[in-house]
Amino acid sequence: MISKTKSIIIIAIIVILFVIVGIYLIYFYETDETAIEFDVFKNMAKNTTCADIANKLFIIDNQIVFWVVEGNCPDASYSYTLFGNNPNEILCKRYDSISGPQEQCNSDNYQEIFLSIIDNIDADNLGLDATHTVSEISF
Repeated sequence: MISKTKSIIIIAIIVILFVIVGIYLIYFYETDETAIEFDVFKNMAKNTTCADIANKLFIIDNQIVFWVVEGNCPDASYSYTLFGNNPNEILCKRYDSISGPQEQCNSDNYQEIFLSIIDNIDADNLGLDATHTVSEISF
């Protein structure tokens, strides 16, 4: 027979193991769920038109992608887009069109950061403070 103390210790170990496994599964589930589709973004950037001045992709905080496209075109001469983890998730966009400059933000949560980036597009870290990480994506 197992003593009462040994039973409590075994139950405590089982509970701790369940907690550890749960934390592990939550962490990796969320990481996979929000994985950036780098290849899709790279292909999109490689195949864009009117990008003879600038065509750059940046990853911000390992969660969002910022794309700069600028070119010498009579129409659609620039486009600045902030994406979620895939190109279909457009958070904010500013672009040139035949009707003139257009801007839209589908997410109020990202409007402030988007405007800051646009205002500081040539600055280090895209003008974002040290709480943000910014890396250019090569393609």
